[in-house]
Amino acid sequence: TNSRNKTIEEIRDQVERWGLAKDTVDHIFTESDHSGRFNVGRYTRYMEDMMRVKNAIGLCTIYTYQGLLFGDDIAELYTAASGHEITALEMVECGERIHNVTKMINVHEGFNRIDDAIPEVWFRPMESPEGRIEMQDYYQTKTLTKDDTDKILDDYYDERGWDSKTGCPTAERLKHLGLDEFAAPSTDI
Repeated sequence: TNSRNKTIEEIRDQVERWGLAKDTVDHIFTESDHSGRFNVGRYTRYMEDMMRVKNAIGLCTIYTYQGLLFGDDIAELYTAASGHEITALEMVECGERIHNVTKMINVHEGFNRIDDAIPEVWFRPMESPEGRIEMQDYYQTKTLTKDDTDKILDDYYDERGWDSKTGCPTAERLKHLGLDEFAAPSTDI
């Protein structure tokens, strides 16, 4: 979800420029035993939302990865092109709506938390000419266990306002997003 070798400060700066509230950013950058120096589950929610926005408006992501374009810049460009004034945070919320509709289509097709889990094969160390390779946190300071990744997934669902047992958006979250019609899966999706 991020370019390799970015410092924690560079990643935080990128997230701050998405237009999120300071307490949300602080929550993402709270170190944990299961996720490392920043909370990957909480971070991923907003990274996905911004990616949904970029995909929806046809913006190449290389500019944001290289730190050339941020959420506030994207909002300004959209406002200039459309005449509809929007903030970076409102763009993130648009991305969140897109992501929740997509998730509900998957829920309708029978997908749930089991389908979001990390495959077991990822926990098996691989041998390479350079040595043993294990799944690790972003800064490669900790080998991640299944329990760690389950907690990261719990954090992700919590940040999204989804049910942590099923991995499905809650009716309350969908209502908050103005997506009431998706609250109960139906054959109309």
